[in-house]
Amino acid sequence: MCGVIHTIKGGVRQCFDKKGNPLNVKTYDEYHTGRPYKITKVKKDGKYGVIGDAHEEILPCVYDDLEICDDDIVAVFDKGWRYINLNDESNSYYFAGGFPYKFSDGLAQVYSGEEGKYGYINKEW
Repeated sequence: MCGVIHTIKGGVRQCFDKKGNPLNVKTYDEYHTGRPYKITKVKKDGKYGVIGDAHEEILPCVYDDLEICDDDIVAVFDKGWRYINLNDESNSYYFAGGFPYKFSDGLAQVYSGEEGKYGYINKEW
């Protein structure tokens, strides 16, 4: 997943590149692949974040929950669900309402509790 092989043996975690060379990378408590996405959901000290192909931290582990919705869109739970565009330098947010939906063909379903209506957003919100 994510271009890195994660292993656990005897409670010790180790990471390797695709050629089997050991990598000195930050260790997380859990890894959740976002197949078919290029990012991985990780957990550390009870909080969630995101790492990329080179095991670089994209979002720190500070969220109560997190869902990968696309290669560059994640939904985070922090006093409610909201989408974050990982490629947007301003790290723009969009409120997702209830449980977040995956993006399909560039669109995701959203719900407005105030209006009681559903709609769709694209990656530019």
